[in-house]
Amino acid sequence: MIKKNLGGSKVKRKKMISIFLMMVCILITLSGCKSKAVSSEAENNLSGKNESGALGRYVESDFTLPKECEGENLTAVVKGITGGLEIYTYSVEEASYYCYTQKEDGNFERTKQTWILQEGSDGNFVQLENIFYGEDNELYAYYTVYGEGWSGSMIVKVDSSRESAQKIELPILEEKAKEREGYIRYNSIASARVLKNGYYVISEDMLGSIYILDSSGAEITRLNTYGDASSDHFIAPFTVFENKVITINETGDKVIVYNAEEQKIEREIETEGYSADSILAATSDGTIYICGEDGISKLSPEGTLWENIVDGSLSSLNTPSVYLNNFFTGSIENDKVIFYCFVHDSGDGSGNNKILQFIYDSTIPSVPTKQLTIYSLKENNTVRQAITQYQKENTDVKVTYNVAIQDEGSATVDDYIKALNTELLAGKGADLLILDGLPKDSYIEKGVLVDMSKLITTQLENETLSKSMLQKYLQDKIYCIPTRFEAPFVFGNEEAVKAAQSLKTLREYSEKQTDERVTTALTASAMTKYLLSFYYPEIVSDEGVIKEEALGDLLLQVKQTMEHASEGEIDLAQQQELDDRRSMNNSIIMNSSAYLSIDKIKLGMGNLQDAVGMMIPFEIIDKKQYSYDTRMNTFTPLGMVGINSASDNIELAEGFIELMLSEKIQSVNLYDGFPVNQKSLQTWMEEERNDIMVGGSLETSDGSIDLEAEWPEKEQRANFYQMLLSLNTPIETDDILINKVVEEASKFYDGTASKDETVHNILSGISTYLAE
Repeated sequence: MIKKNLGGSKVKRKKMISIFLMMVCILITLSGCKSKAVSSEAENNLSGKNESGALGRYVESDFTLPKECEGENLTAVVKGITGGLEIYTYSVEEASYYCYTQKEDGNFERTKQTWILQEGSDGNFVQLENIFYGEDNELYAYYTVYGEGWSGSMIVKVDSSRESAQKIELPILEEKAKEREGYIRYNSIASARVLKNGYYVISEDMLGSIYILDSSGAEITRLNTYGDASSDHFIAPFTVFENKVITINETGDKVIVYNAEEQKIEREIETEGYSADSILAATSDGTIYICGEDGISKLSPEGTLWENIVDGSLSSLNTPSVYLNNFFTGSIENDKVIFYCFVHDSGDGSGNNKILQFIYDSTIPSVPTKQLTIYSLKENNTVRQAITQYQKENTDVKVTYNVAIQDEGSATVDDYIKALNTELLAGKGADLLILDGLPKDSYIEKGVLVDMSKLITTQLENETLSKSMLQKYLQDKIYCIPTRFEAPFVFGNEEAVKAAQSLKTLREYSEKQTDERVTTALTASAMTKYLLSFYYPEIVSDEGVIKEEALGDLLLQVKQTMEHASEGEIDLAQQQELDDRRSMNNSIIMNSSAYLSIDKIKLGMGNLQDAVGMMIPFEIIDKKQYSYDTRMNTFTPLGMVGINSASDNIELAEGFIELMLSEKIQSVNLYDGFPVNQKSLQTWMEEERNDIMVGGSLETSDGSIDLEAEWPEKEQRANFYQMLLSLNTPIETDDILINKVVEEASKFYDGTASKDETVHNILSGISTYLAE
């Protein structure tokens, strides 16, 4: 959502990112987790060798914009009637919109667009969302409109002079979608198109349907489509050609072609791996394209089989920092279509939208001649970001990323680790290992990992990395290094913040609060997992031995928290996504902030990963004059990377790690941790983003709690930056050990075992686990 709201006319308004706290993971996963299986092409070329010697593939490049639009914000890119591009920009300096129209010779003509609204006739704020040509060859645009106590959408038709536009009255846009506490949200346009016969096709992002309206605005029919709440599109996008609408069916496994004139489905074509973040396009001959993180796929007219013509893994489309706004076909060169993608790329350093073009190059191998493989248990956004950049810089290398846990299945984490261990001990496995959740110490002992001292020493000498933070890893030999980190963080009542520095003092403080809530509550299992991770070094020794007294304190702390929690708090926690570490952390930070804001608890906690995550906690700290601190100079290393000693591509692997640690990758906020690159960290903390707000509402038994926050003040960021520089003690957890503790601890919470019995059973079980 942030990515979508950064370009064009939107610079004039402070943006509100709606964070509904019961689904707070939406904020942190803006870029989306891209857990896709390896393409069949990749599976057939795992050796990295182009056995057939075939030549030719699509190559991505940035489209060169007209020099005149330098400094202007791209707001929309469309394919003009004659086939050339029309690039719409907004000049902040001139407070004006412009269009750059591509001529036959490739040059552009610049014209002022006075028809584009900057405010409504009644003074309401209007935000341009998109511009498009209808199948009737007329130009249209739609806006979001913000009034006093309401918001909605409107669509306009541009006159032939390009000097004015007329509002199209559509009754559906006058209907209320939601009303809450006096604020009305009318139906809003997620996407709109116009058919050749003048029918309107509109998707409304709250209702999960595509509406087909006649030329008067009356509803003819609606198509129920595939919705995906984990994406930035809550319903499937659609495209049109002539009088036909192309979209995805409700189950997401078929493309449907609907004839709006005859009011019937003409075709249904099976498709696999469709993502709601994809965009559909069609040409006049009926060819259909799908563009998304898997690349670009083509379906010929009357065909039934999809052809993948652009491999997403070899393009920016698979990059977490890239948000796809629009996709369309261009002219034909040497019998091959040129493709254009209008994207926002938060990783390019400009903060602006840009145009990617894909042009077929018949002179290069269809598959890169070298192969680099990477393995991780779970998806890692920094790896994804680095893969795209690495392949741009090394076009002869294909990077294959194998993510073990892509969805819920019968296999456990333990199963995946055992399978990997079998490979590694047999001298096989991926070239690079992301060691999060893996037994790295065991790998070091068994000689599985390569000594990276030369590479890392260079990074330390040029001050790319911090010696003080990474001192634990800087031994005679360096086998692994984190690529990101997060900071354990406590905030609230001054006495409580001081007590929270250790589990022992937190327990002592909590025992005195006999009738008051100290912290927010999740479920008992989530609280156990979270507090055990937060205070891990106090509870588990470096050798993996659990300290009996500390374990007892943990159990008592969780039990007291659950006993003091309100009924509504428990109900809320049961509805929240708490299955993985990230969503659990998001929930505890947001719930802590909400309850601290109304003085219902004394202490908030969480692991901060970036300045966006700082916004709401620091807003509460500022308003309530609370204290805050990191915890005992600890940090959690993330994206721990090492090189497999059995690799035949050690030099390539070292180059990839060097890129991962570079400013080019580290400076991109992928919501997976603070950068370990010192210059990138400084850039993050000095960045001013006054165009962003976050907010949301939490429904509790204590009433509705509204939260709203702006970018942290410069002084706040500077103070916290100094705290980050002092972090020097990594917290490295054993997830299998944690899960075993959580499983046994439940018996104490439900009363089927005493504290002493539970502690004994946990110690016994962990001893057996360690012996294995």
